[in-house]
Amino acid sequence: MAKLIGIPLGAPEEAKPKVTSDSGSAPNDAALESAPESERWDPVPGSTGHKVRAASSEDEDDEGRSENEQLVDEGIARAEDDKVVQATRAAASAERRDTKPL
Repeated sequence: MAKLIGIPLGAPEEAKPKVTSDSGSAPNDAALESAPESERWDPVPGSTGHKVRAASSEDEDDEGRSENEQLVDEGIARAEDDKVVQATRAAASAERRDTKPL
């Protein structure tokens, strides 16, 4: 590492200041610090970017509903069917009571 930062191998006292000081920071650091916050993470300056469509999951159906949404919809449909069956039975039971001879 000493060779990389230009320190002779036999001079460890010279290494510490060079390794720990801020004077050896990257030249772009000053430009980055002076830039407004909104531009600091702009990978391609001037690029407006674009939205990417979310990848479909294998748990989604053709309509884009998740497995949980499918289960909820199925449960609602079954509950509605159960109400229809109960109403039909109640109506049939009431009809039998009304038609019994006294």
